[in-house]
Amino acid sequence: MSPASCRGLRALLTVAAVTTALAGLPRAALAQKADTLLLNNGDRIIGEVTVLENGLLEYKTDNIGTINVKWDRVVQLTSRLYFEVETRGGRRFFGTLARHDSTGFLAIALDRVELVPLAEVVGITRIKQASLFDRIDGYLDLGFSYAKSNKTVQLTSGLEATYLLEHWAVSLKGDLFVQSQNAAERTRRWSLASSVQRDLVKRWLAYVLGQLQQNQELGLDLRTLISPGGGRELFRTNSQEANAYLGLAYQREWYSDSTVNGGQQGTDNLEASLAGDYSAFRYDWPELDVSATLQVFPSLSDPGRVRLEGDVRTRYEVLKDFFLTLTFQISVDSRPPTADTPNSDFTTTLSLTWKF
Repeated sequence: MSPASCRGLRALLTVAAVTTALAGLPRAALAQKADTLLLNNGDRIIGEVTVLENGLLEYKTDNIGTINVKWDRVVQLTSRLYFEVETRGGRRFFGTLARHDSTGFLAIALDRVELVPLAEVVGITRIKQASLFDRIDGYLDLGFSYAKSNKTVQLTSGLEATYLLEHWAVSLKGDLFVQSQNAAERTRRWSLASSVQRDLVKRWLAYVLGQLQQNQELGLDLRTLISPGGGRELFRTNSQEANAYLGLAYQREWYSDSTVNGGQQGTDNLEASLAGDYSAFRYDWPELDVSATLQVFPSLSDPGRVRLEGDVRTRYEVLKDFFLTLTFQISVDSRPPTADTPNSDFTTTLSLTWKF
């Protein structure tokens, strides 16, 4: 067995042992908060680490409830619980947060102790026995508007949920836009995508993406897509992050076409898939973040045809975990399958978002 396999086996056995021990403890022992947080002003707080993301450490206490602490104020953190720790360089560590004499470092203990400078840490995720919902992070959007003059009703909704495991992430993302107007045909646009991602070494990753789409403005009755590929985390800090992806995509499309029997035309396409995403955060209250994604699909089976999908989201916190969200989405097809089909469509929506 290789050294890497041995380390992986030891890590797996350690996780199993921790899980078994937790299962055998009484609830009162599990509920007792015993983590220690030391701040740069000398305050020492007993509580429980929940998560570190976007430069904020969420920390539960018995006396003052849940608090959010700026990560640059933390000089020492210890916990007997099990965590995944990510650095700005893309390295991931798994283990407990051990006690250490020096401040300014995180001591991560599994089969050995790794000292990581606190300034390099950008993410801490607790790995615990919990319900399925407790392991899911994401958001839910809902928007509605009505114009009395032309009796126009618009309904928008969006959802993203990610289930995290060690080295794996399973995601589901969807959006819906429906518009109904007096004396006009109702239009609908929706998309549903699911992906599985596997973290590799040195910030590299592999993924498989499946997607369903409909856009009546573009005459698209249905598009199915499957896309395997790889990517890399370009950078990640406590205020911003960016990723790039490259892969292949096979898609089947059905377009409305009144010139053919049945009123519908179907085509198959093989495409290259180039994508990227960028996010920036402000973690002071009120929280503000901006994210953008872009997907470009140059066709390999129909040279010269290029499709583009993109969106920009801006969220502003109005209450804890509730945001006002402004979203811009665009779809472009340089060569639609039918001559009377528009080659672009975009929507702008304002919605209320719940982050979970």
